[in-house]
Amino acid sequence: MLYQSQAEINMFFVGVIQRVAASPKVAIQDWDMKSTVELLQEIDMLNADLFALLESFLKAYQAWYDVHVQIDKAGTAGNLTPQQNQDLNAAIVARDATRKDLLAAI
Repeated sequence: MLYQSQAEINMFFVGVIQRVAASPKVAIQDWDMKSTVELLQEIDMLNADLFALLESFLKAYQAWYDVHVQIDKAGTAGNLTPQQNQDLNAAIVARDATRKDLLAAI
């Protein structure tokens, strides 16, 4: 059973973007009073490498969530097929690696 909604994932993404925006590597003024679109544009402008890491993490996290959605739709939670298990493990590895890289960069 899936416990997070896409809306919750999106709110998590907002928090991650804000954390990067407030980090010493970009230090965007008034980050808490700007939209995510504005923040993403400023992060990209101020530190393109960090923006690329942020983008990679957000994509990897979404991919991990999407695997869970597919498993939930298939009704196989707790009894994954070998392919589902492989997909989930790959998504977990990608999510964790990109998170580690992003955290190290900020």
